[in-house]
Amino acid sequence: MKILYIHQYFNTPQEPGGTRSYWFSKELIKSGHEVIMFTSARKGQKNFIEKKNIEGIEVVYVRNTYNREMGIFRRAWSFLRFTFYAVGFSLKQKNIHLVYATSTPLSVAIPAMITKWLKGCPFIFEVRDLCGGSCSNGRYKK
Repeated sequence: MKILYIHQYFNTPQEPGGTRSYWFSKELIKSGHEVIMFTSARKGQKNFIEKKNIEGIEVVYVRNTYNREMGIFRRAWSFLRFTFYAVGFSLKQKNIHLVYATSTPLSVAIPAMITKWLKGCPFIFEVRDLCGGSCSNGRYKK
């Protein structure tokens, strides 16, 4: 099965941040599936789109600026821009059997839904980090 995996912040174990999408992709490949990861680029990417094969995962990086110091409108624009890029990329793909989108941000569900509607392939939307990391620092108590 050919799976398009959309995660705006994909990381490998050699990079800082969560690696759930990396390990999940590795297991999908081990089970005989093909995985195309669509994600945002790291700093310093020269080309608008760069492709790398990382341990069997075809990773497609798109240049899209984002950092935690951005205000709410710049962040929203970054999320929206990634959504447009992901929709364009998704619709160009051939023979996709499943679209798997994982948050954060929640807007990654939009390209998965559009791909489902226009290409007829199913999608899975994984919602992660519902409290934006603030659950672990005591802000939300039972």
